[in-house]
Amino acid sequence: MWLRHKQDDRQSLVVMLTCQFVEIMGGAEKQCLSLSRALEGRGENVIVLSSRVPGVALDDDAIGIRVIRFWCPSPPQLAGRHLLSSLLWAVQALFWLSWHRQHIKVVHAHQLRINAYVAAVASKFLKLPSVLKLGVGGEENDLVVIGRRKYLFGKAGVDFVVRHASRFIAISKQIEDDLKAHGVSPFAIASIPNGVDLTRFAARIEETQEARAASVKDAAVFSFVGRLSPEKNVLSMIAGLQSVPAPKGTSVILAGEGPLRGAIEARLKSARNPLDVRLLGAITDVSVLLHRSHFLLLLSSSEGLSNALLEALAAGVVPIITDMSGARDVIPFENYPLFSVSGSEVDIAVAVRRAYTLDPAVWLEWSRRLSQHAERTFDLESVAMRYVELYRALSEPGASVGLRTTRETSQVNQA
Repeated sequence: MWLRHKQDDRQSLVVMLTCQFVEIMGGAEKQCLSLSRALEGRGENVIVLSSRVPGVALDDDAIGIRVIRFWCPSPPQLAGRHLLSSLLWAVQALFWLSWHRQHIKVVHAHQLRINAYVAAVASKFLKLPSVLKLGVGGEENDLVVIGRRKYLFGKAGVDFVVRHASRFIAISKQIEDDLKAHGVSPFAIASIPNGVDLTRFAARIEETQEARAASVKDAAVFSFVGRLSPEKNVLSMIAGLQSVPAPKGTSVILAGEGPLRGAIEARLKSARNPLDVRLLGAITDVSVLLHRSHFLLLLSSSEGLSNALLEALAAGVVPIITDMSGARDVIPFENYPLFSVSGSEVDIAVAVRRAYTLDPAVWLEWSRRLSQHAERTFDLESVAMRYVELYRALSEPGASVGLRTTRETSQVNQA
């Protein structure tokens, strides 16, 4: 649980706070892992503070990043009736941070839950710089979630986090607007997108793009990569797909697990539309699937900056996507044809029909434009460098004490 007394361990630590890590591998966990590895590659000394819950087998040695896990009876991000577990985890994390504070450069919280309060308390009382990265924008953004009664502290708790966290990370324009709406000063917001390891996709993209373009009319592959859960809108997605007659040779592949798997299987068995839909379950390497896919299905009701979307663009996959938080940040083209107005079955069906009618040359043009845009904007190495610069700036004396709220900013401007 404690650092061994090695010279390497006494260097300034970047401490990642994530309530769960690797065992569920959601978007926030994937970003935490990939960013941690990229930061280590740039010479940062990263350690992850997470949880250990009963019945979950873990192999931290295979991760390649040091992980400290605090035991709690249930996942600490759940709160509500699991609030005691959340508080137990928070107390252990704060005790660890206090014990090692002289070696810590910055505390970085991924997707705000109980870890947001830990980071804010560490800044307020331990004088540690903190970086808080929101995972989701819109009506269900992270600050709204942690302000609910199940986290006990309510609006006063959110105000405490806003007032004492050193910097907030906005991965999309929607999240930046959400932060400002909660009173966060623009001076306390850093706009840094999620990053994707382009090296995983660059080698095969050119050799597969033209072949995929040639088969888009008679053997199109539609892929979904993610958790089979309500917020991903998978049942409406499948209903929308089934409502449109598909060209012969079309297939739909769902890669992921989740609580809706049984409902999906039942729907597929009772469907009159003979659409070829396959459930792969969870897969460790999505690059093989993406390099044979023509379209990505991302029709969630809310997202931050989807890892699946960034990886799909890097692989030259053309997404059918809900026009939601973060979507326009990733696909900034006004004439993009495959936005779904909403996540309703009707709107999804409209977008799917447009996908079926795409000419191979048009598909290839969009595949190239989107992959080139991803390379310019979301390269993980560039994203990691921006964090290195942010950590360095915050670790300078007095740097983390800035104008954190719009009220403070207004008072200074009026002076």
